[in-house]
Amino acid sequence: MIMEPSKFFTPEAIATYVVFLAGVVITIIGFLVSRWLSRRKPAKIKVVKVSATVLVNIDPTVKSEISILYKGHPVESLYMTEFKIHNGGLDIVDSVNLKIEFKETTILDVNKVDPIPSRETYLEILPDSLIVRFAYINPQSLYKEKISLRLFSREPLQVNKIEGGGRGWIVEFFDYADLLDHIEKEFEQAARTQNIFKAFYLVYKIIRAYLNVYA
Repeated sequence: MIMEPSKFFTPEAIATYVVFLAGVVITIIGFLVSRWLSRRKPAKIKVVKVSATVLVNIDPTVKSEISILYKGHPVESLYMTEFKIHNGGLDIVDSVNLKIEFKETTILDVNKVDPIPSRETYLEILPDSLIVRFAYINPQSLYKEKISLRLFSREPLQVNKIEGGGRGWIVEFFDYADLLDHIEKEFEQAARTQNIFKAFYLVYKIIRAYLNVYA
């Protein structure tokens, strides 16, 4: 028995086709969404500027009477800028290579404070940048591991950019010190105007920034 073609296009048949096609589309979308959600995101090697401190600052009126050397370099002012580097992912990242470029600043020296002293590390000071290489960095979420770099310079250090990244990882920079300095000034203004709501909002900004960096 041959079914008449018109019976394929009855309202009931068309509704069945629509439901079937909708089910296929939803299944495909669900599969793609699950694949997207379960995809393995690259680990983030986070470089955080945590503090900037003035160690020496000679008053202009007595500069000609005072001579200070740091590592054999004459200085009229000396700044220490601290960076902390950690692995924000879940897996060990091997062969971490970074280049931190600065704005018109000469680095005089760099000190490393590492929770794993035996870790193979390479540091090279260039005229306007610092080359940093680590054999590996463990995930911070498991090992609570942060590597500290303390850089010494005549002027305040301003990061221009950071280059890095490799198979399974990317680099991310966050100027936490600059943010805290900015929030401190806003706190002073909020205190002068007795704006308690702004003060609470600034506390929220600090907590959110901390979680963004270290969570």
